[in-house]
Amino acid sequence: FMPKDLINIQERILSKNVDKIFVTSKNIFKKLQLHNSNISYFGNVCDFEHFSKSLSIDIDEIPHDIKTIKKPIVGFIGSISEYKINFKLIYEVALNLKDINFVFIGPIDETISPLKIKQLNALQNIHFLGYREYKDLPFYCSYFDIGWLPLVHNDYTNSMFPIKFFEYLAAGLPVVSTKIESLKEFKQYTEMHDDVNNHSNSIIKSLVDPEKNIEERLNLARENTYKKRTIKMLRELNL
Repeated sequence: FMPKDLINIQERILSKNVDKIFVTSKNIFKKLQLHNSNISYFGNVCDFEHFSKSLSIDIDEIPHDIKTIKKPIVGFIGSISEYKINFKLIYEVALNLKDINFVFIGPIDETISPLKIKQLNALQNIHFLGYREYKDLPFYCSYFDIGWLPLVHNDYTNSMFPIKFFEYLAAGLPVVSTKIESLKEFKQYTEMHDDVNNHSNSIIKSLVDPEKNIEERLNLARENTYKKRTIKMLRELNL
């Protein structure tokens, strides 16, 4: 129900009248550079200090609702929305990997067909825990074995940078994702596949040695924090 035409008009007016534009999507970069050449692309970042707490959390601190779920656990954190989540892939991968549990933390969009949620809930290895406060997320990440980004391909996801990517890395987690455009430059840090078989195999592969390249993953997250990003942006503004 958004006024798309009005938003597009105002976006063009704004882009032409500002001195500098920062965007978090290469697709938006291509779109807006037609109106303003002074534009820079920076992907989203993370609160490294917050999510890296996951690395030192004691087993006694793990929330009871996830600790009762048998490991290994592939975890997703974020809003569960039809415009963002690939429900078909989730169902087929979970069906394919019955010995692995898939945990979802986040609110379920009310516009999602109840039948889709019912279909996923019918699988014993899919668990929807609902919304959890931001302060508690590192405790859940600590019990994950993999950070999951089963994102669908559409205009929205082609123009987004999933903030959870760096948050998963900061928590020390290997990441398995679909081939989202914004993450292709980080393909050496994540397993990326769209088809069910390769996606499933990526999960199995990541579980074999979850500590592999952990320092490289942590270092990447350290370089993509709010503080470091702000410094880079201020430099571009000559401040």
